[in-house]
Amino acid sequence: MTNLGCCVENCVHNQDNMCCRGSIKVSGKSAHDAGGTCCSSFQDCCGSAKNSTHHPDGKIEVACDATNCMYNTNMMCSAGHIDVKHSSNTVHGETECATFKMN
Repeated sequence: MTNLGCCVENCVHNQDNMCCRGSIKVSGKSAHDAGGTCCSSFQDCCGSAKNSTHHPDGKIEVACDATNCMYNTNMMCSAGHIDVKHSSNTVHGETECATFKMN
């Protein structure tokens, strides 16, 4: 389990800069930097209510297909802490894994 910080305030799963989902997936199979990744579990809350039925746990299971990342161990994130943030690279989505580091 990974400690996940998330500053993507327009995600329905974000509560107090933490994720309320039990697990997320980081995508970016051919990523060479953080901008090539995204949180596939992101859901824009624009026009929708925030997730008020779940509370952030602090530890979350993170599946990851960014095979070039040094924290990818058998398609799971092995980093003790990751940060998901807004991305300026809209090709891959509105979010990115700021913790991504090339092998």
